Amino acid sequence: MMIPEQPANVCFDVERLKYRNVGLFHFCLQLGNALIDIADSDSTLKLYFYAPQNSQILKGTPNYINSKPIHKYIQSFKVDLNVWHASNQMTDYLPRNNKIAKVLTIHDLNFLREKPKDKQKKYLSKVQSNVDQSDEIVCISEYVKQEVMEYIDVRNKPCSVIYNGNNINPAVSPTAINFPLLDLSVPYLFFVGAILPKKNIESLVYLLVKNEFNLVIAGEIFDKNYQKKVLELGKELGVMDRIYFIGAISEGEKVYLLKNCRYFCFPSKTEGFGLPVVEAMSFGKDIILSNSTSLPEIGGNVVRYLESFDKDYLIEYGKELCSFQFSMEMELAVVERSKMFSWEKAAGAYWKIYKELA
Repeated sequence: MMIPEQPANVCFDVERLKYRNVGLFHFCLQLGNALIDIADSDSTLKLYFYAPQNSQILKGTPNYINSKPIHKYIQSFKVDLNVWHASNQMTDYLPRNNKIAKVLTIHDLNFLREKPKDKQKKYLSKVQSNVDQSDEIVCISEYVKQEVMEYIDVRNKPCSVIYNGNNINPAVSPTAINFPLLDLSVPYLFFVGAILPKKNIESLVYLLVKNEFNLVIAGEIFDKNYQKKVLELGKELGVMDRIYFIGAISEGEKVYLLKNCRYFCFPSKTEGFGLPVVEAMSFGKDIILSNSTSLPEIGGNVVRYLESFDKDYLIEYGKELCSFQFSMEMELAVVERSKMFSWEKAAGAYWKIYKELA
């Protein structure tokens, strides 16, 4: 009697699920759930998740390996693993066992624009070390891959691009937000993301000067000094009473705000991908992006771009917001482009890599 071949064991590191209001949480959650769907129909691989203890966030009853801080230094897993997928370039949890094939996802090298020179060197060294320990590299955009090839020696290892997907769950119903003094019947510009200087939210304040739009800003406030700076600029320009920082929001509230905004704005100066952009695209919104880093690659020719952050340019651009035309044909083109990005596609591409390495 032939003994059935045992499936190879693959582990996806979702340790970042412990931080709910950051992009890596959504990457781990969405890709993890999409991988579970594939694992349910393909028994050639057995899927595990390296996850925070008691974090029952992924759907179903997946196989968990509990993450522990000691694993940064000493690793002993009860499961004999064939493939390990590290979810981010700064991970401290790459297995030291050379028999385990390793996939490393690189989201960005944003520290090259955000950090002082000494920190840049330190962070580059960390990424290089993780690349050196890995067998295959995946970047989340062509822009990131280009930057990786410029600053990191991948040593002729396979390096591919797998786009992220769309986080919007069609089953989530819109939930109207109740925020003091905010009247959502007034047309508004909408931004959602971490409240940090790199998101360049202050540029949106200038867009309010020559119109009557409100500006609704959602997301966890990681830098209160930056929030203060944005509000002070609003006061200086006479538009502070139309700026609303509403904090972190639920998925239902996000769906409501995306569906009903006049413009979705994402003027970030440094992005490896830009998950909120794809979310807004899936609703066919009129979108305004900065023309830097990965955003033109994601938005393509179906969105608008800010060509400058000069205050006079932005004020005049804001004046034109009232007269921009956005036809049904343009709306459908935005929705169509959003279909390029799906977690099902991403999971399928990663699964193929796992099978090749197992």
